[in-house]
Amino acid sequence: MSNQIIVLQHQGWSYIKRGHAMHYGLTAENLIVNGQAGAAKVCPGDNNWWMLKGDIEALAMPQPPILKLIGYRLKDEYRDTTTFPRSLEDGAFAYSDDSDEWVPTDSKAVYKHEFYDAVHERIERQPLALEFLSVDKDTAPKAKPADVVVDFPALLREHPETWYKHPVSISGDALFHRAVALLRAEVNARPNDFQMKDYTNIGTFTLYRVMHHKPTEYTYHVGKKTKRGSKTQSQVEILMISSPKSSYRDGAVVPGNIAAGNWAELEPKIDLFLETIRAYIAPGHVRLCPHCDGEGFLIGDSQ
Repeated sequence: MSNQIIVLQHQGWSYIKRGHAMHYGLTAENLIVNGQAGAAKVCPGDNNWWMLKGDIEALAMPQPPILKLIGYRLKDEYRDTTTFPRSLEDGAFAYSDDSDEWVPTDSKAVYKHEFYDAVHERIERQPLALEFLSVDKDTAPKAKPADVVVDFPALLREHPETWYKHPVSISGDALFHRAVALLRAEVNARPNDFQMKDYTNIGTFTLYRVMHHKPTEYTYHVGKKTKRGSKTQSQVEILMISSPKSSYRDGAVVPGNIAAGNWAELEPKIDLFLETIRAYIAPGHVRLCPHCDGEGFLIGDSQ
């Protein structure tokens, strides 16, 4: 895969993808775009992308200055007590592997490395030019859901940033798990209104509505004895779904898969499926029967 930085363009904006090609320490603020730093900013809601107004002609990053050794200066504490040279050239010492220390390159010298301070010159460096590849001039960054499959043209598989322009699909199993996530969240948020049997490990999920009503009598058996009791709430099964992959095909089976020519066509189909599921938890979907004294329930539209 190329190490070039990926660039997208859309409606007068340019988008720069952060990734393995980005250099350590590079930020949106210090990225140099067309010779100017500070033009880019992090995309709202997606810090994997940076954005700026206009086209990109060149990218670069600042390089820290380097310190070049230009010589040595005798430390102050030795100036008045020795006759060592006040200054030395940059090649006055070399590291010795044998003695594991810096030693004078002049074999006749009696001064030592620790008597001197290194003298450096600060050298500013030019910004480092960065390679980039403009993949598409009519594409803005869009996060791909993990459960959506893209049928990429062979030439574009290396650059998946344009994924939403190509044929996409979502499996029935993925739809099942989306529906379960929606229903599970509702049950957890409203435990007094809903209960569930969550067997997603085998591909089934059952949703129950908890109905509160006036006391009703019921009978139950303990051994050979029949006893009576009273209850003020009941559980009503309102939805059971199963994954197309499950061997337990009870209840409503989720579609095998949904496909479309691109994400703009697929997304509303997924939303429609989830709206169908969401209808089962809508207020008033399950109601007490006004004629049964709390022993009957009505499920569905009140109209």
